[in-house]
Amino acid sequence: APCRRPPPPHRVGCRPALAASRCGMRMGAAYGHCDPAQGRRAPAMERRGRTILSRCVAAAAFLSLAAGNTVELPPYQTVESYGGQDFFTKFDFWAAADPTHGYVTYVGEAQAKQDGLIESAPDHIIMAADSKHVTGPEGRPSVRIQSKAVYNHGLFVADIDHIPTGCGTWPAFWMYGEDSQHIWPRWGEYDIIEGLHEDTTAMTTLHTTDNCNQASVDEGDDFDSRWELGAAPGVAADNCFVGAKNQWNNQGCSQEGPKDSMGANFNMKGGGTYAAEWDPIGKHIRTWFWPRGSEPMDLRE
Repeated sequence: APCRRPPPPHRVGCRPALAASRCGMRMGAAYGHCDPAQGRRAPAMERRGRTILSRCVAAAAFLSLAAGNTVELPPYQTVESYGGQDFFTKFDFWAAADPTHGYVTYVGEAQAKQDGLIESAPDHIIMAADSKHVTGPEGRPSVRIQSKAVYNHGLFVADIDHIPTGCGTWPAFWMYGEDSQHIWPRWGEYDIIEGLHEDTTAMTTLHTTDNCNQASVDEGDDFDSRWELGAAPGVAADNCFVGAKNQWNNQGCSQEGPKDSMGANFNMKGGGTYAAEWDPIGKHIRTWFWPRGSEPMDLRE
């Protein structure tokens, strides 16, 4: 049956614009009512259920949220590179229950290695959801990781060859900050890449506390794509507050990415590169996407 796109789910995460944040990646978290393989063997997925990263670089648009005047800053310099065979040593594996209530069971590093859900090589990284077994009530085994390093600003670049697509998939790459004294959304959440089912455009979203309305950021003038729609007909989801009126609960301010920024054509064309800029001095958060082969030269290097 065709996949039904439900309202955005209740989210757990945090605000990057004010406090230290960690990079995170999620593979294959699925809505429980839309897993095509529940109760039977998963179909042959080839590479559909894998996230394949060529390179992930952190240095100290389609989403562009700004305030105040532009500040001229020196060029970025690479301070950390995530890739190669030591990739997973820089991340913690989430092995607890899924706080977003997907039809998924996240496994630790040892189990992920044993089940073939992760792979690290000099030229690529793979994170995958299980595609070999019959699922049960506990959800499909998958992988979620978050960086051990904490960031307060920077330009974050991800070179991705393949993103999962198909009914029941929910891949994401995000930043969030939280501790026992600052519960989400106090420190907010920056979803750089997120998509559902067979989406062909990524969503880029901020989730914050109140007083982060971005209605003055105009489609076509301040960014190249458009705002996602809220719960009320014709109302743009341009308020980052998770409890904003006329938006889905926890929706945040969400923008639609360029065509084929994820989905089957994204994978067929060899993927692409995302860059996410978090700049507290310039007072903006901006996101870019380039299809494979169109990246700026300084990113290719």
